[in-house]
Amino acid sequence: RLTLHSSLTGLGPLYAVLSKRRGKVLNDTMVDGTDLILIEAILPQAESFGLTSELLTKSKGHVTAPELVFSHWEMLDEDPFWIPTSLEEREDYGEISSSGDASTGLDNNALR
Repeated sequence: RLTLHSSLTGLGPLYAVLSKRRGKVLNDTMVDGTDLILIEAILPQAESFGLTSELLTKSKGHVTAPELVFSHWEMLDEDPFWIPTSLEEREDYGEISSSGDASTGLDNNALR
């Protein structure tokens, strides 16, 4: 579970970063008396590494540092071993050049 505050100008970059990292916004409410929005979302644990620095960089400081707390286990609706093969898939998802495992984030070559 991810909780943070954002100003209105930081919402665009915030949602872009969350969608890129497979996050889902559960709730967003205005904080009374301020121009801040309280955002609650869920995010896969493997996608949380480097999140704070990316959020602060992309939003130019309009987003507070996230508070991350483990919430639950959930099966992902994707194949962790899928590799884009067609030109259209490569344009949409980019080239996957890592030798790691998307489900764990570990480098498979390090285990050999």
